[in-house]
Amino acid sequence: MDQTLSITAIVRTKDSADSVRSVSENFDTDLKLQVGDLSQFTPALRAGKAPDILIVELSLDKSNEVEQLSQIIELRGAQTAVIATAKTADLGGIRSLMRIGVADFLPQPFSKADLFNAIESAMNTLKIGGRRGGHTGKVLSFIRSCGGAGSTTIATQTALELAGQEKDATSVTLIDLDLQFGSIGLSLDLSNKGGLPLILEAPSRLDRSLLRAAMIEHESGVHVLTAPDSIVPLTALTSEAVNRTVSLARTEYDYVICDLPHAWTNWTTSALRGSDRIVLVTELSVPALQRSRRILDLLAEQNLGDVPISIVANKFETGWGSSGQRKRAEDALGRSFDFVIRSDAKTAREARDRGVPMSQLRSRSVIVKDIQAMAVELKKAFEVSKEAAAAEKA
Repeated sequence: MDQTLSITAIVRTKDSADSVRSVSENFDTDLKLQVGDLSQFTPALRAGKAPDILIVELSLDKSNEVEQLSQIIELRGAQTAVIATAKTADLGGIRSLMRIGVADFLPQPFSKADLFNAIESAMNTLKIGGRRGGHTGKVLSFIRSCGGAGSTTIATQTALELAGQEKDATSVTLIDLDLQFGSIGLSLDLSNKGGLPLILEAPSRLDRSLLRAAMIEHESGVHVLTAPDSIVPLTALTSEAVNRTVSLARTEYDYVICDLPHAWTNWTTSALRGSDRIVLVTELSVPALQRSRRILDLLAEQNLGDVPISIVANKFETGWGSSGQRKRAEDALGRSFDFVIRSDAKTAREARDRGVPMSQLRSRSVIVKDIQAMAVELKKAFEVSKEAAAAEKA
């Protein structure tokens, strides 16, 4: 963050204290956590340095507590956003808190997600913060025309390239949404602790804390949400869970790379609609090109025509007649390829078997070079769209 967020929390129970502590870990915070009644800490709040956010648990049947809070807000209101919570609160009590200037009210028991949203809203109001204060990362969703097209390999290497292009803290997450045959964890030699199974166990509890716990960090710095190590039904994921996962990831990372399953699930359209760009990976075989054409038609039918689509021709064999082969393939597809990845089956296979990135195994491989070039162009496209959006707002 650009600025450390100071939070003072005064709560009555250990459960509330644990929730506040857990949620605060999602922010760059200086947390002062007190357990007790507001009256015990009012003198310090009035005399000490004002926190950016004050979280306070009240008993609304005690009028003196509301009065004490009112005095604190009157004194600190321009500097401090107050989030109040209480076990019992009727509409009149909540209105009284809003009248004295409370920024947000959370009825108990409050969820971690509700508290996180309240803190984030307060940050935006106070104009505090770096990446979580309105940060929105870019989502690239990779789909494939057929099994074995190499979508997972390209998605994985793209994530690694985006993470390594700059010396600044460009952050990237790689989400393996292929519940049944996802292999990103295996290809990067990652443990199977965490990953999507944590989210599948309790999708209703999904918040930034759970997302962070589910991520596995690769040595490259890329955070990976791995697929289950056993086959589970594709219906185990819902559109709501996918959207929530990707939306949370957007606020945490500069780039969110999603690798979707070969099968078209009941949540595929929803996932693609939430993407900033779709990357369709295909081979140049007749069946693969026919399926690619059908996928493009389906995307149009699903009203996804406004989402930019890049088509990648993978495993391209160079040599005599290759230009003619490409031209015939593009004619069959009805549009040109955006990127061509040359074939190097040996490097791809060996990297997968050893669980290391292709760039680590053979940095000068044609596959690595072509994906590096693709990553550069994708990043440029995002920067151009960002500049255009800014100009439009201006």
